[in-house]
Amino acid sequence: MPEFDKSELDKLYRDLVMAPAKIIPALMPVAQKAGANMKQTMKKDASGHRRLGALPNFVEYDIDATAASVSVEVGFRKEGQGNLANIAAFGTVDTPAFMEITRSLTDEVPAFMRWVAKVGTEAF
Repeated sequence: MPEFDKSELDKLYRDLVMAPAKIIPALMPVAQKAGANMKQTMKKDASGHRRLGALPNFVEYDIDATAASVSVEVGFRKEGQGNLANIAAFGTVDTPAFMEITRSLTDEVPAFMRWVAKVGTEAF
């Protein structure tokens, strides 16, 4: 049986195994920036309502990182007027919604993906 040189496959295997350890820490600043951008957009979208004037003060974001992933969650802190965020986003039977809660995500995804690709390729 012929002998095969599998050294390149072994190197690829090692690179793939080590990828999360290299990429996840490099993605943290990208996630921080995305969270801050989405928070800013969401605060702007939550502004201007005459009865929910303090609602923008309750927008926050959290970053969760594991060994294999990084996620950003942006939303309203459930206290004070933040408890009324569902009314702002979804409305009631008598009141229409006055903000689009997914706009910040839709606006941020293209830039986030460009930075993820850049950071991911530079990590190696």
